[in-house]
Amino acid sequence: MTTPTLQTVLDQLHAEHLLGETERADAQALFQQPDRSPSWMIQGVMGCGAWIAALFLLLSFGFLFTGLLNSDHPIATLITLLIGVGLIGVTARMRRTSTALALIQFLLVYQVVGQGWLLVGVVKALMLFDPVPYRLALGIFSSVMIAMQLVMIPLYADRLYRFLAGLAIVGGLFALLVALALPYTISLGVSVLACATALIWSGSFSAETVIALRPIVRPVSYALAVGMLGALIFETILGDLSLYAMGLGNLQTALVYPIISAVALTLITLWQVTRWLNEHQHRLFSRLGVAIIALLLVLSVPSAFTPGIMAGVLLLLLGFRNRNAVLSGLAYAFLCGFVIYFYYDLQTTLLVKSLILMLSGLLLLVSRLLIPTFISEETA
Repeated sequence: MTTPTLQTVLDQLHAEHLLGETERADAQALFQQPDRSPSWMIQGVMGCGAWIAALFLLLSFGFLFTGLLNSDHPIATLITLLIGVGLIGVTARMRRTSTALALIQFLLVYQVVGQGWLLVGVVKALMLFDPVPYRLALGIFSSVMIAMQLVMIPLYADRLYRFLAGLAIVGGLFALLVALALPYTISLGVSVLACATALIWSGSFSAETVIALRPIVRPVSYALAVGMLGALIFETILGDLSLYAMGLGNLQTALVYPIISAVALTLITLWQVTRWLNEHQHRLFSRLGVAIIALLLVLSVPSAFTPGIMAGVLLLLLGFRNRNAVLSGLAYAFLCGFVIYFYYDLQTTLLVKSLILMLSGLLLLVSRLLIPTFISEETA
């Protein structure tokens, strides 16, 4: 079976009266335009050159204002805040009108620098009211960062800036959860973030909304997926790390309870599977539906120790559903990483982990043989 060419598709649509002569000519002219963008190698070299130049200029800029950064005077704090706001505004304005790759990368560096100056100004302002409880200071700092990124996302001109802003928002939200220090807030935050990721990638919004907000939705959706995986890594490290040695009291038991995120991820994945079964007109309690649900329940056993395993399965399902190679590759990479972590985790014995992995692998192989048969039986 050969893949049809674009011309074949256009001719067939025109023959079926689904595409007018004018629209077909416009589509042919659009796709026949030569690609004038530079190759990825040239783009990479220009981007690296811009970052190196910007970093050297940044060093000289930092040496020039060392005294300002070290000063505790209120005027110095005000000037630091104004420099940050000025850099953010100027770089955002220039980025919307610039097309040169080197300049875009250069502006990205100074956009980040401007945000850094603004956050440093916030820290210096908090120090004027010393002593400030660290949780209050962390909460104010995180809130300012989140508000700044929410304002900047619609103003940014490209996907990279919006992706980084989305990651910053996720990081700020989890910093807020740490500042709150309520029981199991990190695990609950991971659960909510996983639900948001599934919602935005599963097409739960209307087509008009997605089309209208596509320049914002797509980079933010990647930021949610990467942020969820980063939050799971943070949860895993926090759960295994002995925080008592750092003098942080019972912060470990207060913030992390991986069973919560494991159960939430399993339920969200089951929800996605039921949606897939309904979309393909398969009954939930058919042999196919029962086999898939049983398989997910088996995978939930190692996920109870390492919730990232089920997160990888969830992203893999979303990647296949959207035919998105980037999301699928990200899911494969982190799924392998979390499985390796589960094997080397010291919370359970090596014998138990080996048995879990061996039985899970055997069931996966058996399901690989049976599920195609169940699908063919239902479609016959």
